[in-house]
Formats: sequence, structure tokens, C-alpha cells
Amino acid sequence: MKLDVAKKTNPFLIPLIIRFQKNCFLNLNGGKIGLTGIEINIEGQFEESPVQIKEMRRLENMEGELKAETLTIQSSIDVTTSFVKTPDNNTTIHVSKNSGESSKLKLLATYNPKTNILDVKK
Repeated sequence: MKLDVAKKTNPFLIPLIIRFQKNCFLNLNGGKIGLTGIEINIEGQFEESPVQIKEMRRLENMEGELKAETLTIQSSIDVTTSFVKTPDNNTTIHVSKNSGESSKLKLLATYNPKTNILDVKK
């Protein structure tokens, strides 16, 4: 992942524009206001933190054909994060808690710095 050096130290704005396809209403002071969309700026800042690599694995079938490569890191005291990459370059991220709860992260939005647009996934 390549990161602009200025963004490592300086806060930056990400425009967020959401257009609603269905009627959406905001309840305010006992009344309803119809919304067609929302436009806001989000201030972002990157923070580097050390990670502890727990495990790196190469998963193969019985014939030695690559099925996936995984990297698991200790995200916090009770959370691990696993990155799973398949031969077709499909990558998924899974978060697991020590309690046994596990979930696959979903892509919520992509930001294109060339066009300055945040594309929110549905």
C-alpha cells in the first residue's frame, strides 16, 4: 500500500456525498424533513502502530496447488486480523476475538484521490 508522505503527518479531508434513491426522512423537533442526500467532509489522519505477526501460511491442496496465502497479525490484546489472498488476487480480511467471535470485513466505500470522490458501496 502506497501512502502519500504528507498524509502520514497532516490531517486531510475526504468528501462524502450520499444520494438517497428512496424517500428518507429526518425526525427533527417533532417534524419530518425529507432528505435527498448528505454531503459532508470527513477529516482523516493516519496513525502508525506496530503490529505483531502471529502467522503466515501458504495453503495448498493435495496436489500442491496454491489455494490461499494468509497473514495473521495481533491487532490488539484480544483481537487478531487475518488477510487471506487467493491465486486470483482476491483478498478478504477476517477479524477474530479471543471469545471466538469472528467476522469478515466488508468494503463500505472506496476513495479516489485523483477525482476526490468517495464511492459508498450499497
